[in-house]
Amino acid sequence: PGEKFLAVPYEPMYYWLLDRRAPVKETMFFDFVNITAEQQKRIISDLEKEHVNYIVMSNRVHSPEVGLGVFGATNCHILGDYIKKNFIPMITFGKWGLNPEWSWDHSIRIFQRKAKEQNTGYLSFP
Repeated sequence: PGEKFLAVPYEPMYYWLLDRRAPVKETMFFDFVNITAEQQKRIISDLEKEHVNYIVMSNRVHSPEVGLGVFGATNCHILGDYIKKNFIPMITFGKWGLNPEWSWDHSIRIFQRKAKEQNTGYLSFP
């Protein structure tokens, strides 16, 4: 109860379903949104301040739809790197490897923050 999580790349439905507030103001992470490096650093800072321990990620992070891109590769490099270094996959629902579209082959993967001894020490941002 009360646990905050970040839903990416565009999954605000999970905040509503679980009656939770998003830990950051951004709710969409696609190429066409153009999340800047400064925004990503602030998002990471907010995730740390809010003690966010979970990331809910849909397979739309690698969607073939025009303009969406690949999270961590074509957009949100800093945030994607932060997640890779600080979170580990916990469970997957659905077929993650399929090419998702808006209403087909949707799946999610839940990541949990690594224990302190597992953390590789990502740089903090002021």
